[in-house]
This record gives sequence, C-alpha cells and structure tokens, in this order.
Amino acid sequence: MQYPDPGYNHTPAYQISGIPYVTSSTAAAGQPIQLNFPYVTKFVTVAATGGATTIAFTSNGLLGNNKFTVPSGQTLTLEVRVKKMWVTGSTFSVAAGLTGIPTASIPNLTSSFAFSSSDPYFTGSNAYSNVIVYDGVG
Repeated sequence: MQYPDPGYNHTPAYQISGIPYVTSSTAAAGQPIQLNFPYVTKFVTVAATGGATTIAFTSNGLLGNNKFTVPSGQTLTLEVRVKKMWVTGSTFSVAAGLTGIPTASIPNLTSSFAFSSSDPYFTGSNAYSNVIVYDGVG
C-alpha cells in the first residue's frame, strides 16, 4: 500500500522539530537574493549581521510595501509556512526548520487568490470576479 505524501496542511509535520536549514550571504541594496527552501518551512529566523536586512515572501512584496526590515544586529523569528523568501540590504544569516512536506504542495503566495463565489468570504465587491486580495502578502 502506498501512503500519500504529506501536504501543506499536514499538521503533524509542524508539530515535530524541523530539519535544520542554514545559510548566510550578503545581499546588496537593490540586488535581492531569492532563497528557495528544499521543503516547506515550519519557521524562519533571520539575523541581520551587517546592516539592516529587508525580507519579503514575494518579489512584488519586496518591491512594494509588503516587507519587513530587521535592524542591524537584530534577529527575527517567524513561524511561517513558505517555500521562498526574498532578502536584500546587507549581510544576513537565515536558519529555518523544514518539514518533510514537498514545496510543490504549497500554493504560490500572491496578493490575490482565486476562489468560488460559493466561498463564505466572497463579497463580490472586487473589480475582478472570483478574486480576493490579501494586501499583506504582496
């Protein structure tokens, strides 16, 4: 019998300790580095070891206002399920706890999400039919 692979909402994968993932680099201002995690993350910790470091979870978020700046010498830990992250601005280190969930199972993060009009959150007030906007994502 073949058991299915764990998916994006497989709760037990987030309840156990993560597989360690660590990287360090220098991201020049205006030259973002895209980190592609090998598995879906359980958490991500960013340390700004040089100057301030800016992070986002979409390239549009980094270009717009949907980003977060970690001050120089500070560390930020976010308990987020992501497969990609964009970093710019300084020397940084990233430590992440990975699940065993394949990145192909996670939806692409975007500022819009298509869904059915039968969805209870659909208001029909958007300019685009069947689209809802999550402004904080990018």
